[in-house]
Formats: sequence, structure tokens, C-alpha cells
Amino acid sequence: MAGRAKKPHVQGSRWNCGARVQTILSLWRPALNLALAAGLLVQAVGCSRWFYRKKADDEVAEVLAQKDKYPAWKIDNWHVYPDPRARFADPSDPDRPPMPPDDPAAYNLSPHPQKPGKGGVERIEGTGYLELIAQWDKENRERLAEEGAKASIEEIEPPVPEEQEAGPEVHTVARAVAKKGPAFEQDTAFAKADPTGPVKDGPMLKAPPQRDAIAEAKARSLLDISGRPTYMLTLDQAAELAMFNSREYQDQRESLYIAALPVTQERFAFMAQFFAAQEAIRAYSGRETAEGQRSNWTLNNGTGFSKILPTGALLLLNFSNQTVFDFLNPKRTTSVSTLNFNAIQPLLRGGGKAVALEPLTQAERNLLYQIRTFARFRKLLYVEIASNNGGAINGSAFQPSGVLANGGGINNGLTASGVIPGVIPPVPITLGSPLVPPPSPGALALLPAITPAPSGYLNTMLQKIQVYIDQENIDVLSNILLRYRGLQEGDVVQPLQVQSVEQQLLSGRSTLLLDQTQYLQALDAFKLEIGVPMKLSIEMDDTVLRPLMNQFRRARAIIDNEHAAVMEASNLIPLDKAPQLRAELLRLFTTSTLVKGTPFTKTIRGRWAEWEKMSPKDLDARLKELENEAKMLLDKEAELQKKGQLLSPADQGRLRVINLQHDLGSFEKALRQYEAAYVENGKPKKPADAAGERQRIRQFQNVISSWQKVLVEARDDQWAAVRASWPELPRCCVDGVDLVKDDLARAQSVGGQHALENRLDLMNIRAQVVDAWRQLAVFANALLGTFTVQYQLNASSPVGMAQPLNIGGSGNMHQLILNTQLPLTRIQERNNYRASLIAFQRQRRTLQEAEDLAVQAVQGQLYLLRQFAESYKLQQRQLELAYLTIDNSLEALEAPVAPPAPPGLPRAASDGPAALTQQLLAAQRSLPTAQNALLSIWINYLNARLQLYRDLELMPLDARGVWIDEIRDCDCGINDGQPLPVPELLPPPSGPGMK
Repeated sequence: MAGRAKKPHVQGSRWNCGARVQTILSLWRPALNLALAAGLLVQAVGCSRWFYRKKADDEVAEVLAQKDKYPAWKIDNWHVYPDPRARFADPSDPDRPPMPPDDPAAYNLSPHPQKPGKGGVERIEGTGYLELIAQWDKENRERLAEEGAKASIEEIEPPVPEEQEAGPEVHTVARAVAKKGPAFEQDTAFAKADPTGPVKDGPMLKAPPQRDAIAEAKARSLLDISGRPTYMLTLDQAAELAMFNSREYQDQRESLYIAALPVTQERFAFMAQFFAAQEAIRAYSGRETAEGQRSNWTLNNGTGFSKILPTGALLLLNFSNQTVFDFLNPKRTTSVSTLNFNAIQPLLRGGGKAVALEPLTQAERNLLYQIRTFARFRKLLYVEIASNNGGAINGSAFQPSGVLANGGGINNGLTASGVIPGVIPPVPITLGSPLVPPPSPGALALLPAITPAPSGYLNTMLQKIQVYIDQENIDVLSNILLRYRGLQEGDVVQPLQVQSVEQQLLSGRSTLLLDQTQYLQALDAFKLEIGVPMKLSIEMDDTVLRPLMNQFRRARAIIDNEHAAVMEASNLIPLDKAPQLRAELLRLFTTSTLVKGTPFTKTIRGRWAEWEKMSPKDLDARLKELENEAKMLLDKEAELQKKGQLLSPADQGRLRVINLQHDLGSFEKALRQYEAAYVENGKPKKPADAAGERQRIRQFQNVISSWQKVLVEARDDQWAAVRASWPELPRCCVDGVDLVKDDLARAQSVGGQHALENRLDLMNIRAQVVDAWRQLAVFANALLGTFTVQYQLNASSPVGMAQPLNIGGSGNMHQLILNTQLPLTRIQERNNYRASLIAFQRQRRTLQEAEDLAVQAVQGQLYLLRQFAESYKLQQRQLELAYLTIDNSLEALEAPVAPPAPPGLPRAASDGPAALTQQLLAAQRSLPTAQNALLSIWINYLNARLQLYRDLELMPLDARGVWIDEIRDCDCGINDGQPLPVPELLPPPSGPGMK
């Protein structure tokens, strides 16, 4: 009875326990299913986009901070995200930006797998730069207004009294025009012009507002075709704008960021890389299947780490567990763990630091190269903005024009075998690969900004000034045409001469249209460079060329003031003014606008008085004496010229004094003859008939012509003041040597040596020779046979049981594996090795050529600088001759002519108006040519100087990206007065740790 009672109890107990397990498992299934699904989802999703982006940013910033140790290529103005002021600024979420507007055809003809999202569809464009440009424009125009107001105040100051020391005098066109008479009434409009900028004073002459000021206002209205506000920019402001608004600049910032990413990955490759993986399998099968009835969950878990050592060794530790929940038979639930450890050390092929550390080494050096490229790009961009000679643009990178092109990587075609140094194929592991191998270089391909055609600030400004010059030429020709039409009405010139003037005027207008179009095209190209939209209307502040333009105004003022004086003297032609002619001409000698402030006005009264005291006989004798002395000096000069010599300075000065005295004596003689014929007892003496009146006019013309020859001395004094006030070209100095004025051999040596030692792109090429040299050992290593030593430990828990932590003891297995492979087939490796030898030699030749090209670039720029410096002096004289030729042509044209002959009398012979017209038109054509040539020389000199300092790496930029030029000018004073030896031009030393 007792036994019977106990047995059901036991059976009931077993049934009850099994029922409870089944109940528990039935309750766990939904929770287990949910937990496994959640775990798999978490593993698949990982961290957010923001986390990975921020982590990459932090690591790149850390790497760049470690590399930013050298001031010569300091990382300035770097940020991978667009500047908030830039046109391409993007304030949206960088991880989930809004969808940009799609092309309608592409949208309609393709699927739409992605929706716009929360951001919607939007085209984003920043506007902060517009506020900055407007602020700059306001500042620039206020500055110009202040300078213009200051110049206007100076112009109305009273003249210096004669008894005071001669100094700067103030003249206006209004005074000159008032003295010219009715024939020049059309010029009064020019007297109302205000200067558009400050006028730099010369020693004696201050330029008034001239025709070119009016022409500038007219040309400005022609160029402003947009009808929108025009914003004025200086060169420094344009450079600062490009610093954050240039698309090419932003490309370079991003290229630097991308170059730092492989460094982070290569460094991570030598760190302990942990991994964890999980696999869950739900299996269910019926009774009639081959496996029989099953209902279970299988969980495969794996974790561990891997690490590569600098010797090429690979350490792998992997812990894996498999747990099976059997819902049909809970007793068959098992959990088995396995621990694997592998240590692999290649001893021949693939082993050693030279191979293992090569990817990291190259990535670190590539980043340095990119840092130097970025530093040099900032200078190239400044030169490109300033002079459109920053260099040819290759993709999104500026490169010097024909200088130091790298010609591709040194490993092209050498990795066909697929052997990446330092990368050991990982030992197969059940769950995933723990090793992150270094990537092959150049895997990223980014679309660069579209490269615009270059159009620099200085060259665009030059084209703008050329439009002003064209307009000034048109104004002058229009004025000449009016005069010719007046002369035609007086029967002085023929219609042919008038038509010739009009033809040249039309040609000038055609030139204006052409130059206007070229300027607008250049301006549009410049807008592309600085990244502003085409619809934005901008103009260049021409302060750089203002000194030359002021010189043009001074030169024009000399002509206008001389013509005003001559016209006022010519207005003394009426017979009733003959008795006062001497006094009036003396007054003009001492008070006319042309002579004020010159030495002439202080000496002419006394010098003329000496001639007035002479008797007619003594006057003729003195003139003859001067003529003989002048002839003797001229003969002496001719003899010296045959010997290749010149007159001494003393003789040259004496000859000039003789000519001045002879002109003054001739004037006194002509004036006496006129007074003797037409002045009697202090009253005018009337000619007997019309022929006599013509004779009087001719004698008056002779007097005025002789008087003007004397006045030329004052004009020459004014031209001497203009010559003394020409702006000097900026100096170009390096290491205490003036590269323009010093000995050419010394300048070449100093400039060439400085380029060899300091050019950043040359440093990169020099370092790439070492890169090619390292590859020799890397590819030679691939020729060796394979010999690896591997230690493997496998430990597992008891199979078929649920004891996952019972690892060790009899479950351990140790293996020492020696893997060898003879180098019987090495055809690819042999070819790669041989190619690496050739690549090294080619890279050596590339360095030699790059050094020669660097020196050649410096020497070529030195030649240009010296050429422009000499041409600048020559062109100054060319411009002066152009003005003088116009002056003389107008003088001959505007000379008083005899009135028409009375009926029945023969007409006076013509003085050749056709020849005078052609001479005047030729002179007027030469003036804009000479002005443009002088301005072009100035701009070309500045461009060449910019390029030279760029290639010498002597272009420090401030925080705005603007060149700090002042320190270079100070270099000229280091060795002033001390002769410098000519250094021998040698390549800089090279070696470990040396430049």
C-alpha cells in the first residue's frame, strides 16, 4: 500500500515539474522573441549619424592639432563646415539636410525611393556676405568722400604771394578757361567737375579736376548697366571675401579634412579592435521531417579583440558561446563556450616594421603634404584674386603655372598583386572579422567646384581705367571736332580735315565699346572667383592706380594752363592794346597759372630787365655771341658723340642757359620791332591798308611765338615737378637684397636659394623621393618566401552540457604552426619590384627638374621685374612726349591767323592745315596708347612681384587672408651700403630630419 501510494506521487511530481517547465517556457517565448528582436535591431542600427560625424570631426581636429607645429605652413582659416557668411552657407541639419529641388525630367522618369523628410524640399543659399559687402561699400565711399572733400578744400586756398618762398600753388580749370576767351567757352563744363579722389601734390603743381574726371563719371555711368546698387571693393576686401566665399577655397579645406581621415583609420588599425556579435536562430520542424520534430532557439554569441603589432604580428582573441533552448525537451538545453587565441608572426614576407608601418607612414606624410598644399593654396588664391596669375587650376586645386607638377603618384601600377603592406589576412572567425585593414589611398572621389576663368582684381581694375581713358579721349576729340567746325566756318580748314577728326572720334567710340565689353566680361569672371552671384553689381576701388591717374591730371593741367596763358596773350592782338603789350606779357610771365610756384616766376623779371637795358646794337651783338657759343658747344658735342662720349654736365647746363637767354633776347628783339612799327608816342599806330594789317598780325604772331618760347621754360619747370612726383614702383627685397636694383647675379642667387629652401610644394616633392625609396624595401619584401610562426590555443567547455564557464583542463588544445612557402612564383612581385626601382629613379629626376623649375621661375620673374622697372621710366618719357606733341600741335592749330583778304586782294598762303591736322590726330592717338601702356606696366610689375613673393614663400597672410607686404619692404635696409657676396646656388641639404 505504501509503495503504491508513493509511486503515483513520484509520477505526479515528475509530470507537475515538466508541466511547470513547459508553462515557464510558454511564458518566456514572447518575451524571448521580443528581447532577441530588440537585440538584433540595436546591433544593426548602431549609433546615430550625429555621433559618427562628431567623432570623425573630433579625431580629425586632434590629428591636425598634432601636425600644426610649423609656422611656415600653419593651418589658418580652416573649417570644414561652410562659413555662416558664405554664399554656400548651410544652416540646416548636416546629417539630414533638406532635399534640394530635383530636375523635373529626372524626377518624372525615375523611382522615388527616398522622401524629402522633415526638411522638405529647399534650395539653401546664404546671404551674410551681402551684408558685409554693403558695409564695405559704405566705408569705401565715405573714405573717398572724405578724401575728395579734403582735396576740394585745398583747391580754394589763396595763392602764395610772390614775395614768399615758392611752394605748391592751387589752380583750377575755371581760371584757365576764363582766360582762354570765347573760342574755348565749350570747355567751361569741365571747370565744374569735382575730383573723384585725392590729388597728390607735386613740388610745384597741384592738378585741378580735369577732363578725365568728367570722363570717369561718364564711363562709370556706361559701365553701370544693371540699374542696381553698385558695391565698391578694395583688393584686401576682395581677398577677405574669397577667404570664406570662394568655392575652390572650401574644396581645399575639405580636401585637408579628407586627407586626415586615413590617418585616423591607419592609427586605429594598430589599436586593439574589439568586436561583439550575436546570432539568434529560431528553428521549428514537424515530426515527419528528416531532422524530426524540433522547436528551439539557438543563440550564437562572439566577442574578442584583434591587434596588429609594428612587427607585422597579429594577435586574435575570440570567445564564442552557443546556447540552445529546446522547447520540446528542456533537458536537452545546452550551452557550450569556446576560447580561441592566435598569435601570427611573419618572419620573411609580410614581416618587419618596414612593411607593417608603411601604410601608416604614408598616410601621415600625405597629410603633411596636404597641409603644406593648403598653406600654399592660400597664397595662390590671393595671387589669383589679385592678378589672375595664381596658376593653372587643376580640379579644385591651384598649381603654379608650369612649375613643380608632381606627375602622379609613385605607386601607380605597382599594386596589381593585391599585397597591401601591413595587412595580414585575418584568421577566419565564426562571427565576423575583427580586423580593420588600412585602406588603399585614393579611394575617395569628390566632385570639385567648377573652375572659373581667372580674372584678377588688378587686371580688371586696369580694364576699368582703360574705359575711363577711352571716354576721356572721346571727350577731347569731341572738343577738337567742335573747334574744327568753327575753323571750317572761318574758312581756315577744309571739310576733309573736319572729316578726319570725326573719323578718329568714331574710331575712339568703337574702342570704347570694345573695352567696355571686355571689362564687363572680366568683371563677371571676377565675380565667379570670389563666389558672388552674377546679378550682384560690384566695382573695383582704383586706389592702386590713383597716383598714376593724378599724374595724368597734372600733365593735362600743364597743357591747359599753358594754352590758357597763350590764349590770354593772343587776345592782346587788337591794335589798341599794342602800347600795353609789354606790361601785359610781363604780367602773364609772373602771374599766369602756368608759372606760379616755378623758379621761372622769380627770375624772369630781372633777366628780362637786363635785355631791356641793351641798345639795339648791343642786343644784336649779344645774340650773335650766344649763337656762336651755342654752335661751339654743339660742335663739341658732335665730336664727342663720334667717340661714344657725352658733354660734361657743366657744358650741358651752359648750353641750356645759352638757349634760354637766346630765346629771351629774341623775344625782346621781336617785341621792339612790333612796338617800333605800331606804337608811337604811347599810342597805337594804325597800318595804312589791309596788307599792312596782315603784316601787323604776322608780326604780332612772331611776338607771341617768341614769348611762348620763353614761357616754355616755366612749362619745363612744371614738367620737372611732374617727373619728380612720379610714384615709385614698390620695392622687391629678399634677405637684404633689392632684387630689382642690385646686381643681377646676386639677385638670382639669393632668390633661387630662397626658393629651394622654402617652397612648400618643393618640400613635398623632396619628401616624395623618400616615399619612393621606402617602397623599394616594401616591394622587395614581397619577393621573399613565406615563413610564419603561429601559436594557437583552443579551449572549450564540455560538449552537450550546459556548463558555459567550465573552460580549460582537458578541453584545451595547443598548436604551434610553422608555415613555409618557397618563392617559386614571383612574376608579379618581380615586376612590381622592378617598377618600384624605376619609380624611385623617376622621382629623383622629378625632384631635380622641380628644383630647376623653381629657380627658373624665380629668374624669369626677376627678368620681368627689371624689364617693367626700366620700361616704367621709358614710358614716363613716352607719355610726356605724347602730351608735348599734343601741346605743340594745338599751339600751331590755335595760333591767331590773318583775317580774310579784302575783295580784289590775293589771299594769304596757308600754313598747312592738313599737315597740322594729321599731326594733331596722330598725337592724340598716341596719348591713350601711352597712358594704357604706363598703367599696364604698373599692373604687370605688381603682378610679377606678387608671383615672385608667392614662389619664394614670402607672402604671409593675416587672419583675413590678406598679404602682409610691409615686412618685405623692410628687408631692403638690412645690408644697405654693404656689398653682399654672390652666394653659390646649391640645392639645400637633404637627409633624415633635414629640409
